[in-house]
Amino acid sequence: MNKTITTSAMTIIIVSIVGGAAFVAKPASASTALSVAPPKLPPGLDVPAQLPSAITDPNVLVAWIKLYNRTEPFSLWDGRTLTGRELAQFLLDEGIPVVWDVDGVCGGNSCSVHHWTLFGWVYEGQAPGVDPIYIRPALQTDPHGLLMVLAHEIFHRTEPFGRGVDTKFEEYWAFRIGTAVAPAEWPVFDGYDPMQSRGLSLWLRDNNLGAYHRLPAYPPGIAGLVVSAGEARPRSLSTDDKLRIQEEARLMILAADPANVAQVGVLPAWPGQGE
Repeated sequence: MNKTITTSAMTIIIVSIVGGAAFVAKPASASTALSVAPPKLPPGLDVPAQLPSAITDPNVLVAWIKLYNRTEPFSLWDGRTLTGRELAQFLLDEGIPVVWDVDGVCGGNSCSVHHWTLFGWVYEGQAPGVDPIYIRPALQTDPHGLLMVLAHEIFHRTEPFGRGVDTKFEEYWAFRIGTAVAPAEWPVFDGYDPMQSRGLSLWLRDNNLGAYHRLPAYPPGIAGLVVSAGEARPRSLSTDDKLRIQEEARLMILAADPANVAQVGVLPAWPGQGE
């Protein structure tokens, strides 16, 4: 899940989940005391000796353990496979906190903060420590939905297509992985070809995911696969596209707080802009 805010004149943020390795978590007021009783751990689960110290909420910790126990491989777009355990291990290894988004960073959804810097798109901002995954508080009482969203958001944090802007294709696979880990009737995937841009657009429309229509269709790294599937080679972002995205960022920043006007009068140039 992605959204746009800012932390400084040089950064645009595109938003879009005990006993572990040492880490420094960024302070976040979104990590608040739980307001509901934690769930019981279902019997028969393999509880690893090392649990993620970056997760302090019992509901989220149970969801992480469930994800760790999803060992059935599911196929990806290029023939590789992925398991829920691999996603859980990635979060553990990276020391990524998972917190409840009580401050509305994600606008009522779940997300990670994606920062635009001079070095490209990154998940770590200027403050020290590891940026958290924010989970919408409504999932405190929905353990199945929490598991699905946790897998979805960790997949984004793996940067499966390298550093870059979010795409329809990445969102398609984030949702698909979430439902592979925690089966659900929505979104529906049957009958849509993600290797065709029209198929992606129809999938978004039919599943009421219109907020993602503004995203580019594909990341550059899979252009060859899309072409081999019969789709015209996806174009790179034009100068107009880049300017439009920057203007959307500026307007959203101002809408959030008009006092930010001094920060967003001039946004940093996109790499290659003006060349």
